[in-house]
Amino acid sequence: TSSGATANLVEPESTIPSQYAADIGHPTFVSPHTNPIAVHNGQVFVVNTPSATLDVIDANNRTITARVPVGIDPVSVAVRPDGQEIWVSNHISDSVSIVDNDPKSPTYLHVIATIQAFDQQSKATLFDEPMGIAFANNQKAYVALSSDNQIAVVDVAERKVIKRLTITAQDPRAIAVHNYDRWAQNPGHTLSEHSLPWTTKGRPPNAAAPSVVCFVRMFILALL
Repeated sequence: TSSGATANLVEPESTIPSQYAADIGHPTFVSPHTNPIAVHNGQVFVVNTPSATLDVIDANNRTITARVPVGIDPVSVAVRPDGQEIWVSNHISDSVSIVDNDPKSPTYLHVIATIQAFDQQSKATLFDEPMGIAFANNQKAYVALSSDNQIAVVDVAERKVIKRLTITAQDPRAIAVHNYDRWAQNPGHTLSEHSLPWTTKGRPPNAAAPSVVCFVRMFILALL
């Protein structure tokens, strides 16, 4: 400013409990973020990438209330539609950490499952560099696998990949669900769409078929 004063653009150090402020993360791998913040019931869930944690912030008093260790380089977070779980994509660990979000549970705000996939012979990952996460419902989720140019379809209860949707472009990242559509984004910012079959119970009357839409370098429509 003209008076020489500087604006305070960060929260005061006193809002960060000492046990969290002292934590030291690993060297940065410069993983790109995709939806790094989610809000649910007065709590803000933020991926703390260099510390490999999911930080939980009280939205009212703006203090960190918990710091949950997840995988290396968490880049994206999503809340399951019923609010009972928080899913975190770990870009370097090639995994998704599932955090219990039921306050009545003894494992509340702890990782209760990890989604990964490996080739049984080579032991190489088949879940390479996960990014955006989107839920179709409480039973099915979608994860963008940026290095594989795929969208992994995940059975929520079984914690397993049950199908893969190939994206004919590079580096799919963000996914969003809106009006029964699944949207995915990559750095090209153009459009690709994958229509998905409805289950008998899932389709609303007179609703159009749901789809996964990816922003890629060319427009592709594939009925699956």
